[in-house]
Amino acid sequence: MKKIISIVVIFLAVILVWQGCKKKEDLSEKDNIIIYGNVIDRVTGDALYNVLIQEKNKIGGSVATGTDGNYEFTLPLNDNRRKFYLLANKDKYSTSEYELDISQADNNRRIKVDFQLNKEFITYTGIVSDSKNQPISDVQISAKYTSSEDNVYYNIGTATITGANGIYQLELPQPADKEQWNLAIIASKDGYLNKTHILNQNTGDMGKTIPLNFIMETYGITISGRVTDFYGHPISNASILDWVDYDGYSEWELVSTTQTNSNGEYQLVVPSTYIIKEGNVTRNCRYHTFKCKYADYPTQSQKLYTADSDNGKSYTFNFTLKYEWEF
Repeated sequence: MKKIISIVVIFLAVILVWQGCKKKEDLSEKDNIIIYGNVIDRVTGDALYNVLIQEKNKIGGSVATGTDGNYEFTLPLNDNRRKFYLLANKDKYSTSEYELDISQADNNRRIKVDFQLNKEFITYTGIVSDSKNQPISDVQISAKYTSSEDNVYYNIGTATITGANGIYQLELPQPADKEQWNLAIIASKDGYLNKTHILNQNTGDMGKTIPLNFIMETYGITISGRVTDFYGHPISNASILDWVDYDGYSEWELVSTTQTNSNGEYQLVVPSTYIIKEGNVTRNCRYHTFKCKYADYPTQSQKLYTADSDNGKSYTFNFTLKYEWEF
């Protein structure tokens, strides 16, 4: 009797082992398998949210990763296929593809597939400030590149501007068919000298975030001040005009103009040298006459002679407007 029981036990054990192997290796077209895993950024290792996961031929639909980068979906089997191609897609990232075989499924008919995605751009970020460490807003940050095969710079067509805090972020795509390239990242704004960083990046930098700060200097001279009346009250909307000439007498050209604010304050950034062409004659105008006009007050003027070495300097010109009977 014991011998018969032993034989039965052995027989049942063989059946169970065979069934287990069948589950893993002989999945039929009526079976489903569960695909699950995690998606991260290749460079930072951060979990990626809202990555679309689907089979290449759209078998079984699709699913998106959660905030933790995890996903799971059911893949139906048909046509006795054993191999499938899984795709992971996310905006601004390169598509990743994984070939899986149903023989990879465990006894619970599950296959784990993790993805590491590469960004399709380099991110440059930083702050733009002046020589006094004050942030500069509305600065355009743009990029040009030149291949190692030539010295010609090409516009990439990517640009951004700084915010009120002087901070910017520029996403730069990889140039087509170029393994390595030199980049010129340029900061520009009216009233300031352009600032350029020359960088040597390569395809291995794709997906990285690179800090890049700029310190910009004014290309001209800053003129500021306050306009008040005879009693010291601020005058708003008074016009400040900068006329220039080459000898201090002509007042040929109106270069800049602005108006005072509610506190009677104003600021102008003017070129140290203003070039005026008259026919075949070119004149370097360095004599400035700053005029203050408001309503029927007599116009007041202050003069300044400048040189190229004055770039970046600041001058204060205050005006007190008086009627003739107040003098």
